[in-house]
Amino acid sequence: MPRLQEYPKILYEKIPKSGKLLSKIGFGTFRSFNPFALKEAIENGINLIDTSSHFGNGAREAAIGSIVSQYPNLRSHLTLSTKAGYIYNGKTNFKECFQIKDSFYSIHPDYLQYSITESLKRLQVDYLDIFMLNNPERLLQVQGGLIGKQRLMEMIDTSSSYLQQEVKDGRIKRFGICSNSIGIQSAPDHFDVTKFVGMDGFEVVQYPLNLFEQNAINSQFGDSLAEKMIDQGIYQITNRPFNAITPNGVLKLVKRPLNDHEINEKVTLQFEKVVQLEQELESKLEGDITDSILLSKFCIAQIIGDNLSRLVTNEMACKLYFDRDLKPELEKDFEYLKDSDLETEFVESFIKKYKKVTVFNLGN
Repeated sequence: MPRLQEYPKILYEKIPKSGKLLSKIGFGTFRSFNPFALKEAIENGINLIDTSSHFGNGAREAAIGSIVSQYPNLRSHLTLSTKAGYIYNGKTNFKECFQIKDSFYSIHPDYLQYSITESLKRLQVDYLDIFMLNNPERLLQVQGGLIGKQRLMEMIDTSSSYLQQEVKDGRIKRFGICSNSIGIQSAPDHFDVTKFVGMDGFEVVQYPLNLFEQNAINSQFGDSLAEKMIDQGIYQITNRPFNAITPNGVLKLVKRPLNDHEINEKVTLQFEKVVQLEQELESKLEGDITDSILLSKFCIAQIIGDNLSRLVTNEMACKLYFDRDLKPELEKDFEYLKDSDLETEFVESFIKKYKKVTVFNLGN
């Protein structure tokens, strides 16, 4: 409690069934991981760290473990939440292990036992505060429709019963389910998570929630998932706050600015591709005055080289420079190239590639 009192601006909430106190803002590790940011979060009162065994093929857990181990006095305050189901390490000799698209998946106790053991090692801890089945509805995608809704529910029940034993053994403190579909009753892969929330040790559910994905808190089909979980005393963790999945695909709700190193790396890579294309164009020309005029119109490589130090300092300025200053002129140059004596096939191919590696891509 003294540590929590040290950060009055951080809001905390208890897991209803066990009283574990969690910061209402957690540290997620799916799309990226910054060790300095995690340290900053821990040192400023955030105590919920959410990850999964397959993030970075286990690398996320290992990185978290190396940092958390630096704060031994805070172990009782920190809450490490991890998950299992997706298998990316090449091991497929588990019971009820299914290939689904480009990966393997299992929630059989055989795999869960292995996954918990490996997570404990990577995180460098003796127990996991929260352990969740990760998107079990994925089993409905097994080729040939071998697993239907009823079979899925049976498999989740078997897995949950096993996790109850892991709670008794002390390797996990509580368990739950992370799912993209439990809050969408109309989804074809929806399953009724309320069938399991009464089990001893089942204390947490996790689902997406953002400006577009709000099914879990809407009650158009009776009580919403959120309302049902509150009634059952289940703690709710949300994910995907800035990366919505919509009928039209993934919608990014925030744009992460590139840092100087990333911009420099991106511009340099494009610079090399532009140089190669311009050399290819030069090799096609014979060197007369007409060809010299044509070649002079495609000198983006020189422009990038002359302005590289300015371009890499600001992503917005970089994009503005290409879109506003170079793109209109280059469109005119493309027309000039089309009127040249070069082969039509080469011209069309050159223009397509040149667009891709210059103003139509570089600033975006």
